Amino acid sequence: LCFRNWQNAKKTYLSESQEYKHVVLGLVFLKFVSDAFGQRKDELEQELRSPDSGFSDNEDAIQRTLEDRDEYAGTSIFWVPAESRWENLRATATQPDIGKRIDDALYQLEVENPSLKGVFSKNYARPSLEGRTLTELINLFSSIDFMQGRRSDNETEQDVVGRVVRILPEKFRHRRREARRPVLHAARCRSPPRRNARTL
Repeated sequence: LCFRNWQNAKKTYLSESQEYKHVVLGLVFLKFVSDAFGQRKDELEQELRSPDSGFSDNEDAIQRTLEDRDEYAGTSIFWVPAESRWENLRATATQPDIGKRIDDALYQLEVENPSLKGVFSKNYARPSLEGRTLTELINLFSSIDFMQGRRSDNETEQDVVGRVVRILPEKFRHRRREARRPVLHAARCRSPPRRNARTL
């Protein structure tokens, strides 16, 4: 049982396969642009709700402004449509069609930002990629705030994404170990006692 669990973990541990960079980079980028978009949205909402803004008593105007892409264009932040935002992927991470949802999220992001067209592979719905693995990756990335990951104001988006991609294998490996530990412990507890080699 211990051996089978180890082999299963290796099969689905993406950092040990050539799929790693293709699968992980798309998800990392989605998380990064969502975090950047969300940070700008939070800042904008604070400005709009300020008594001096002239919008504080008009909830409809606030919501329309928060979804106005022109408010984000001047900040060099990608416009992230609702279906591509990380919170929507996280809310549906356990759905059987999560691979297709990721493909659709990347496609809609490209539609809204033509400079991203063809940058990432949109093949998350392929049968060889387990939904369970995608769910684990989404849950893992959800615990990382890419905006807090900046080490300085001069650090670029590429610096942040590159550093996160480098540290992800160890984080994923740690989660795999923690998930296996109760199973392996139970297997040891059920193992039959060794027979005494001496003949009575």
